[in-house]
Amino acid sequence: RHKPSRSAMPTELLEGTRTATAPYQPPVSVTLVQDSEESTDAQQHRERVDKILTRARSQFQTVVSAEGMLRDNQLDDKRFKASRQWDDAAITDRQIDQRPYLTINRLGQFVRQVTNAQRAANLAIKVRPVDDGADIDTAEVFQGIIRHIEDKSDAAVAYSTAGDDQATIGRGWWRVVAEYTNERSFTQDLRIKRIRNAFSVYMDPASQELDGSDARFLFIIQDIPKDTYVEKYGEASYASLTEFSSTGNNIVADWMPEGNVRVAEYWYVEIVPQEIVLVEWPEGAQDVLTRTEINKINEISKDKRPLWKERLSREVDERHVKMAIINAQEILEGNEDKTEGKAWPGKWIPVVPVIGEEIDINGEIDLRGMIRDAKDPQRLYNFQNTSLAETLSLAPLSQWVGYFGQFEGHEEKWNQ
Repeated sequence: RHKPSRSAMPTELLEGTRTATAPYQPPVSVTLVQDSEESTDAQQHRERVDKILTRARSQFQTVVSAEGMLRDNQLDDKRFKASRQWDDAAITDRQIDQRPYLTINRLGQFVRQVTNAQRAANLAIKVRPVDDGADIDTAEVFQGIIRHIEDKSDAAVAYSTAGDDQATIGRGWWRVVAEYTNERSFTQDLRIKRIRNAFSVYMDPASQELDGSDARFLFIIQDIPKDTYVEKYGEASYASLTEFSSTGNNIVADWMPEGNVRVAEYWYVEIVPQEIVLVEWPEGAQDVLTRTEINKINEISKDKRPLWKERLSREVDERHVKMAIINAQEILEGNEDKTEGKAWPGKWIPVVPVIGEEIDINGEIDLRGMIRDAKDPQRLYNFQNTSLAETLSLAPLSQWVGYFGQFEGHEEKWNQ
């Protein structure tokens, strides 16, 4: 704010400041100052929200660009398995000519040979103690907790759904969520859930690990009709989206498809550099603490500092996972003031990919299941049987001929 010099003030005000017994009050109302502060807070709030949303929109566009062709191929695989095995142009031509186009889909049985084996295997999470600090009894306790979570979640459904997408298009998903025990409870339980639509998940394309554990961000999208959106999030929220879409921004197509509103569950990882220290106690026991933890302990114990010795230290990157429900313009659910996502108590995004065949073609990733290479044989099979049916339909009803009147009295045998 610009503060005028004393020489720039009117003379009467200068004289007033010299002689008045009370401090000079400038002719500005307190209300305007408060409005200015509120405006500044609102502006800062908007800047923090825009920072998250700008990054989210950029990351989403990155996935769309990187996986455009992959998703088109996977979607065609999915449709092909669902018996959409003739090209639209071929169907139109045959309908005009009144010619048959048979679909004798044999691919489903081959996929089920794999997925039924997956179901029969009773896939489940297994806990094993592996190092000298592990305890068998503790591992059994963890195993019991996880088995309880799987039973309550009906996790076999999540695993089989992901396995079916794995065998069909080369990638499926399942996830872990935290749910309240009931509508009057403050206690949360973990649940393993299926993701029915594999195309609703957009994961960091730079991820290298097969389980996606190194992913920096992930989206789970849902396209909601206007009425449903307004009912859930309010008319004001939709109005702000309408204003956003009127700007002609090229990202509108990604976030308001065909008149719907795209709402995304946005998971992202914030990397916080941290120093870890190996400390040794006088009796020889060792602990690994962060520098932040050591500083807190030293601050609390000013009179009597711990008698440890710092042996080793190194820099690490701590992963802080957060999640927000967003649209293109605002954060619908997140932390208390809705300026960023709420923290998830873990190091990894709790969405697990299940990968089929992964082919890296000079950095371009192609994921495929059993359908991709079976398309042409299936098309040939359909064409072969269609041609056979067409030939049979055009053949004479009888292979036997005779002179007119020769079969009188034997019509029943002729018809047979």
